[in-house]
Amino acid sequence: MRFLGYPITILRETSGDGSLDIHGDPLPGPIVEILSEGWGVSWPQVTEAIESWGESPLSSVGFYRREQETIFPSDRIRWDSKVWAVQGEVRSWKSPYDLVQRGVYFMASRVA
Repeated sequence: MRFLGYPITILRETSGDGSLDIHGDPLPGPIVEILSEGWGVSWPQVTEAIESWGESPLSSVGFYRREQETIFPSDRIRWDSKVWAVQGEVRSWKSPYDLVQRGVYFMASRVA
């Protein structure tokens, strides 16, 4: 089935082989790339964060899809040749006209 919208690539870290780093933390496994089609993307929102070293712009976008998709908070998203970090949990969105659940959405911020 062909979905309308943008394709995104979900970058998901897999569990490692049980090896530990020098601090005793588990080493992650390879990153799996999962192609997912049919996403709507909201206009980027840019805000200014004032940190101790100065101001830094933060960019975030919303990803919307009519069909269900498994997205974890630890996933990264490649879209528009940039990598985005998922913010929080994937939520459902409803039509403002009939309140019927239409799909899933999540917010993501630009990874430097």
